[in-house]
Amino acid sequence: MKSKNVLVLSVILALTTVSAKAYDLQVATTTSGVSPNAVFDVDGITKVDNTFLGQIKVNDTFLANVFNFGQNGASVVSALNGFLSAGTINVPSGTLFGGSSATVQLFAFKGAATYDDAKLITGAKIGNAASAVTLTLGGLNQAQDNNFTVPNLETMSGFTMSTVSAVPEPATLALGLFGAAGLLFRRRK
Repeated sequence: MKSKNVLVLSVILALTTVSAKAYDLQVATTTSGVSPNAVFDVDGITKVDNTFLGQIKVNDTFLANVFNFGQNGASVVSALNGFLSAGTINVPSGTLFGGSSATVQLFAFKGAATYDDAKLITGAKIGNAASAVTLTLGGLNQAQDNNFTVPNLETMSGFTMSTVSAVPEPATLALGLFGAAGLLFRRRK
């Protein structure tokens, strides 16, 4: 009886492992300054440099990778300012595969480790492509026997960064309103 239970559990574990297999997909970002869709600093004129970071969302989920703008590998290439030059990115996924379509969106930031952190910091710079583009992903198909062309993000719209402004906390705002009400009440006496 015990050996039968072990066999059943082994089969279930094997099936779970197969169904959870992740495919490494490839999404290439732009590697040249030829695209007119650059990312600009808050002045709208200066292209962002390697002090700015970028993240990519695939199907509304950020990839773990964070990349510098204007940089290709370990060396800074100023001609690439305004462009995220990350080469080929492997996108682990249990639901996507080479040849499938996914929405991809570019985000840029400065002043924090991630875009989500930057948007909460007063004075940090953030920006993102206005909308996601749909790309046919590269890599192997589900049967792992066909290699699809790696897409490039140069079709994505460019954008200009903005600076995160201070937003008063609700408690601070309430305190200010109570103070103003108190002054008005005192003035009426």
